[in-house]
Amino acid sequence: MALLVIVSGPSCAGKTPLIHSVKQLYPSLNIKAPVLYTSRAPRPGEKDGKDFYFRDEQEIRSLDKERFVVAPVRHLWQALELEELQHTLQSHTAILDIYPTFADELFKTDLDSRIPDLSVHRIFIAPLAEQELADIQHHMNFATPQAAMTSIMMHKQIRRAIFQAKVLTKTELEDIQMRASKAYDELKMSESYETILVNHDTEDSDHWHFTPPLGDAGKTVHRLAELIGEWQKTGK
Repeated sequence: MALLVIVSGPSCAGKTPLIHSVKQLYPSLNIKAPVLYTSRAPRPGEKDGKDFYFRDEQEIRSLDKERFVVAPVRHLWQALELEELQHTLQSHTAILDIYPTFADELFKTDLDSRIPDLSVHRIFIAPLAEQELADIQHHMNFATPQAAMTSIMMHKQIRRAIFQAKVLTKTELEDIQMRASKAYDELKMSESYETILVNHDTEDSDHWHFTPPLGDAGKTVHRLAELIGEWQKTGK
């Protein structure tokens, strides 16, 4: 049985350190992430071919659609080489950290015909629970849940940018605003996922600096590892 785990959620939900921590703390799960293509610039410490294949938009959009899944992710473009995914699944549980829009494009691909006996599970990492969002909207007098979500994610995105030592230029702030404004629509997409894990500890949280991580970060790491272990045992 080939097992593919999709981990999705809004920008700044903590997906990247989550997967890193599961790999570090639970090596027996034998998980591996195929390397995606992205049109964004590398973040501090990221390496081409290890974290992503960093390519320009034109090159990614021109990739062979028979060999790659190619999709827009907000104002960026990303791609996954299907041959690399197949190769990963031969000896590992494959785990993909992708945005909901890319996940939808991936599921339009006939993966079953390419990868026999494939089991796919979709996990959504939410930065807060829906009831929390409703309570914040009510008590802080936001006009809509989307306005409340945008405000929450603006704070998280700015903290992450500072954590990553980015200069908050006009272009950077516009990118942050765009990511925050899309978060509510992405949260609503969680309704199509089989599992939703709420994690308040975004990428800039100090909780990720400990082994195992503290707080929600640690709980989410443990629960994700638990789920993957269950799926590996049952073969479903």
